[in-house]
Amino acid sequence: ALTAIKRKPSVNALIIGILPRDDRNSVNRMLLKKVNNLISQYCTKVKNQINIFFKTPSEDWILPTGELNKSYFWIDNLHRSKMGNLKLAKSITNHLALLKHHVQPNISLIVIPGP
Repeated sequence: ALTAIKRKPSVNALIIGILPRDDRNSVNRMLLKKVNNLISQYCTKVKNQINIFFKTPSEDWILPTGELNKSYFWIDNLHRSKMGNLKLAKSITNHLALLKHHVQPNISLIVIPGP
């Protein structure tokens, strides 16, 4: 995203936080939250200099029991199912609509980390 913005400063970037992977609460899931927080903090810090926005994944990817919501993932708990892809696409579309309407009318780049 930063490379694209440096090449064309009028480009806007929407960074989507990394989705959970592990089936249960784990060290990896805690690290993932820390990484998402660091990305969010960075985006907030540089927001006045470049057009970058961060979207935290919604909490319902994980059930109240702490397990992954299996309806959003294949059996490997890594790849999203059709329902998971639709959920992610809807989330991105909704966020872009909000940005376009309230913040930046010329959104032109989306960056999504990971599979």
